[in-house]
Order: sequence, then C-alpha cells, then structure tokens
Amino acid sequence: MAWCVTALGVLAVGAEAGLVAGLAVSLLLYIWRTANPHIVEVGNPPNSDLFVEVERHHELNIWPQLPLVRIDESLFFGNASAVQNFLVHKISTRPSVTDIILICSAVNAIDASALHMLEDLVDSLGQGGVVVHLAEVKAAVRDRLESTRLLQQVGRGRLHASAAAAISAIASRPI
Repeated sequence: MAWCVTALGVLAVGAEAGLVAGLAVSLLLYIWRTANPHIVEVGNPPNSDLFVEVERHHELNIWPQLPLVRIDESLFFGNASAVQNFLVHKISTRPSVTDIILICSAVNAIDASALHMLEDLVDSLGQGGVVVHLAEVKAAVRDRLESTRLLQQVGRGRLHASAAAAISAIASRPI
C-alpha cells in the first residue's frame, strides 16, 4: 500500500510530496500493526513438539482448561489493552480454564505500561483461580522482568523455557 501511495503521489503531485505521502502511510501502517498485534491460541499436532495456530490447523492437541496463547509482537503502551482484551475474552469464554500459558517467543521488548497491564492481569486472573505461566521469554525481556512485580507474582517456577516444558510442569504438579 505504501508503495502504491508513493508511486501515485509522485506521478500526481511530484517527487517530494509523493515520498512524504508514502512515508506517512508506511508510518501509519506500522503503528496500526503494532497496536493490533497478532495473538493466537496454539495447539500441538500429534507426535510433534511444534505448536501451531488452532484456527489454521485441524487435529491438534488442545486442552480446554489450559489455553496456550502466543503473542507475536513486542508489548508496549500502544498494544497492551489489545493483549489484555484478547486474554480476558479467551478466558471468559472458557469457564474451565485453570491455567494459561503465554508464549512470548516473539516478544522482543516490553515497556512499563505493558508490564503494569500484565501485573494487573495476573492479579485479577489469580483472584479467579487462573494461574499464568510464561514460556519462551527472550533473555532481554527476562532481564527486564528481573526487578518487576510481575516476576514476583508469576515466580520463577512458572517461567518456562518452552511451551512443552510449561505443559509438563502443569501436568506434573500435585492435584
């Protein structure tokens, strides 16, 4: 879209105005994409360690009481509410949920607003009996979490190297 706007702008009003229009469209599209992150529930194909989108694949191992949610964007003030709304909706439509795993493999950074949102979410879900687990958190994000209330709330025991490790930890805990 940005390329088309740039090309048409250059042809219609000149090079400078066309380039500025293309740049503006590129910036607006970037802001829109980051403010509306790709968030999906994932499942596990039989005999596989992969986790793929539930909506795109059939015959996946999924657990009604344990949604696995992958966030495919860094978390910041501009998308924190979209992430929160997705997670609250996911849990509210499934009353049997006891745990939720947030797969953070694509989260490269997290700002203070997003941390605050996650802290509030962990509190409110905890009051409803839902335990939050974090999986595949990158080192830079993990370093950012070191001195936060979120890490204290979740605890190192619910910070997992992989989604499979999180599922194993949940499955092996005493009832």
